[in-house]
Amino acid sequence: MTRELILTADDFGIDPESNAAITSLARDRLVTATSIITVADAAEEALAVAGSLEIAVGLHVTFTSTAPHTRWRPASGRSALADADGYFPVEVRDTLATATSADVHAEIEAQLGLLRDAGIRVTHLDLHTVALYGLTGPGVVAEALDIAARERLGFRLPRIFAAFASPDDDEPSAPHAASVVAADGLGVRLPRMVTSDPRPAGLIPDYESLRASYLLQLEMLPEGLSEMFLHPSLASDRLADDDEARKRAWEHAVLRDPVFRTALEAFTLTHW
Repeated sequence: MTRELILTADDFGIDPESNAAITSLARDRLVTATSIITVADAAEEALAVAGSLEIAVGLHVTFTSTAPHTRWRPASGRSALADADGYFPVEVRDTLATATSADVHAEIEAQLGLLRDAGIRVTHLDLHTVALYGLTGPGVVAEALDIAARERLGFRLPRIFAAFASPDDDEPSAPHAASVVAADGLGVRLPRMVTSDPRPAGLIPDYESLRASYLLQLEMLPEGLSEMFLHPSLASDRLADDDEARKRAWEHAVLRDPVFRTALEAFTLTHW
């Protein structure tokens, strides 16, 4: 069995710098997939260009704002998913505290509809934060899988629990195992492994450390289909003091790095 890899540029639509980086990477054929946050500030620009890119395009399902200063509104307009000001809360538990399954379905459908309205052929769904997978609290996996099955979309849910596990996790997660069983029952395509670098920017000392992390992850991927996702962005004066923006700029550099590209030769690059 060969090792296949979906190489994804996440967070298309989050800001102009990320849009520029992802568009350039796609046109240079350096990634095979992207996913769009359709409720984000720069989503309109991403939606306008995504259909012309020769890569897989998915929906980055979102139910939270990323921080108090980056606030997004539910596409469905459902008040049960919003705070008093009409925005998604920052924490998943707050968003889903009073929401029903019907609210969650409606929101995913509304976000997906924005892609459809832009004429984009959608290939997959993924979730904006691990918390949405419901491993330790409320999540949206059941509703996402239902829609993925109906629309025949792939879904970012790794079969191997280690993709979600922290060093303190000794046993597989029952919610994760149940989600995999549900996906198989619905016929939804899943990767065996999903990988990225989850470290906050403050814990990454330099570019070489980040590149080394991704190179090690490539070495450890199993046979079969895996997905690696990064969050590439261009450096800019506007984001000069933002540590996370620095990490995103480094991830853009990793995707273009000759050493990283050589390591990818061990894989068959594919898409959803």
